[in-house]
Amino acid sequence: MIEHLARIVREDKISHIVLAGDQVVIPLLQEQMPPELIPMAEVMKLDIHAPDKDVLTATLATLRRQEGRTAVEKAAHLLQQYRGRQLAVVGPQETLDALVKGQVEELLISGGMEASQVRPEEESILPPETPNTTKAGAESSPLRQAPMPDLLVTTARQTGATVTIIEDPALLESVGGVGGFLRWRD
Repeated sequence: MIEHLARIVREDKISHIVLAGDQVVIPLLQEQMPPELIPMAEVMKLDIHAPDKDVLTATLATLRRQEGRTAVEKAAHLLQQYRGRQLAVVGPQETLDALVKGQVEELLISGGMEASQVRPEEESILPPETPNTTKAGAESSPLRQAPMPDLLVTTARQTGATVTIIEDPALLESVGGVGGFLRWRD
C-alpha cells in the first residue's frame, strides 16, 4: 500500500497526505513511509465510526491548514531568495518578463491580485499572441489587452511553470502580489 501511495504522490505531484486511522495502524504506516513522504503527511484524529461527511469535513480542514502553512513558507522563501539575489523574481512586470523567457519554475500569485488592480485596463499589457488578422492576411485590429493575472498564469502554463495560488494577499502584497522561483538567471 505504501509503495502504491508513493507512486501516486510522485506521478500526480501530490504535496499533502492526510492519515487517519487506528492509533496502532498509523505508527506502522509512518514507519514504512519513504523519507520524502514523511513531511507531507499529517495525522488526523477521528472516531473510527465517524460518518463519511465528518471525515470529509475534517480532511478538508486539515488540508486548508497545511496549505496555509505551505503558502506562508513559500512566500517567505521567495522573498528570502529574492533579497539574497538568488533564483527568484518579484513584481508583475519582472515576473512576466522571466516567464516569457522560460526562466520561471514556479509562479506564486496572490489570489487577491486581480482585486487589487484598481484599473485593470490601464495596468494591462499586450498578451503574447499574434495580431488578429482577416482571411486576406491584413491586420484587422490591434492586439487585445488582458489583465496582468491572466497573462501571468497563461504564460506560466505555456512555459511549463507550476502555478501556486497564495490565498492570503498580505503574503505577497509588498511585491505586487506575484513572484516566481527561477530555473536559471540571465
